Amino acid sequence: QRENARLQALVNELTESQKTLKTQNEAKHKETDGMRSALSAINVHLQGVLKEKSEYLQKYEQTKVREQALMERLSSARNENDKLNEECKQKLMQLDRVKNELVRVKSVRKIDMSVYQEWTGDDIVDWLCTLDDGAYTKYAANLREVFGKESVNGEALALITTASLKEWDIDHFVHRTKIFNHIQELIKGSEAQQNAMKNEEQKEEETVSA
Repeated sequence: QRENARLQALVNELTESQKTLKTQNEAKHKETDGMRSALSAINVHLQGVLKEKSEYLQKYEQTKVREQALMERLSSARNENDKLNEECKQKLMQLDRVKNELVRVKSVRKIDMSVYQEWTGDDIVDWLCTLDDGAYTKYAANLREVFGKESVNGEALALITTASLKEWDIDHFVHRTKIFNHIQELIKGSEAQQNAMKNEEQKEEETVSA
């Protein structure tokens, strides 16, 4: 009986130990689950932080790209502005030359178109500057230099072609054509005037003879 009682006591002790271990295991499981939940929450938070950081870096890169594009546009605008300023300066200088040439042309003696063959190169340029409201004055300086180098004078007017004018840097097609037509009209008009004068002289001679 004593031995049975001792065995029963051991059984009871083992049973209590199992209950205690079970309770402890359950507590450990709960603690582990809690830690897992905490770790999961931390992981979610870290992922959110990393996502925000990635989005921030992406926005930062986009901002840098936009800033670079704006800087390039600003640089291009500055270059374009400098170019326009230079063109404006050149146009003003050209306008001053035209004004000076017009003043000079107005101050020269009146050109006698009936004796165009006796003209000098400067006479030809002066005459051209009086045509079409001074439209060809901008070519004056260059033409004076060319006529001087190539010894172009009134006798050479009949030899001038539109190709010649183009070689002399009159690139504007309409201007080139109009100048050529003016030259032809000058020659024809002078010839007609000379013929009229000869006819008049002939009539006078015939009258005197009669």
